[in-house]
Amino acid sequence: MVSLLNTNTPFVFPEIITPTTVLKDFLEPIDNNYYIDDYIGPPNDLKEKYFNGAKKLKDYKNGGQGNRIYSTLAQGVTLTASGGGKAGSSGGLYLRENKIYKLSPIEMCKVMGWSKEEANKICQALNPREVGFCMGNAIDRIVFRKIASAIVEQINK
Repeated sequence: MVSLLNTNTPFVFPEIITPTTVLKDFLEPIDNNYYIDDYIGPPNDLKEKYFNGAKKLKDYKNGGQGNRIYSTLAQGVTLTASGGGKAGSSGGLYLRENKIYKLSPIEMCKVMGWSKEEANKICQALNPREVGFCMGNAIDRIVFRKIASAIVEQINK
């Protein structure tokens, strides 16, 4: 939400940005600490990048939030502070090399706009659960910068 005090000028949000990245662009080499299970199901992963949101491939166990398997060739799911499911925790589950993985803390930071160097510092200060909680409560840095720039630009007009 953006609110303006003492003005009759409406806030104009920045133009929509066309996505150019998918979750795979933020992934680190596979770390077996984030391996959940083998993938059992039809080999139905995407063949090319998909930019219109996350693409669910299959339910995992009960299929509730945090227990759905998504493609890394699409956009990632929204990170959640509460860890939407025991398996996927804050970042969801993804098909990688025909196995099911959850995002590592570094990957969650990178998805939210932090550089790898910044993500490493965050992960040194917090445990993995705390990183998931913080990233799940955060606003994507790229989105925040766009909105903040728009606010400054409109104030200066």
